Amino acid sequence: MFMSRKISFGLAVVAAFALGFVASARGILDIPIADPTNRLYFADMPTRLWWNAGWTKRAPLLVSNISKVRVADTPIDIVVDLGEKVDPKEIRVVTPWETEVPCCAWANGAKTEIVFLTELRELENKMFFIYWGNGKVSASEPFSTLSVSS
Repeated sequence: MFMSRKISFGLAVVAAFALGFVASARGILDIPIADPTNRLYFADMPTRLWWNAGWTKRAPLLVSNISKVRVADTPIDIVVDLGEKVDPKEIRVVTPWETEVPCCAWANGAKTEIVFLTELRELENKMFFIYWGNGKVSASEPFSTLSVSS
């Protein structure tokens, strides 16, 4: 069974994390990314190596599984306001260990909506980076287990 998480966050800067919101199937739970419980987890994130020099900007993204159930291939659906107009084909989702995660991205008004799959252990916080700012690229290959239509 797929469980979907919807996450929305404002402009996030690598040095100063904005608030993040995690929604579960039962309702929305506000979890500040800068919450004291997460400070140790985030302490070294700004110093992580840059995944690819072709991209000029990145923002951190924390995905949290607030249940005591492991979920495999969970679709993560986020609406992102990066503070500027972003071409969805430039969007890349990358782990802190520089592994690109296949994703689909499209414009959602002035914001960008991004969908990707991940596995989450019970009560796990998983860090990702969203990269953008490379107008020379084509859209990334979407993953095959989910189709997106508008």
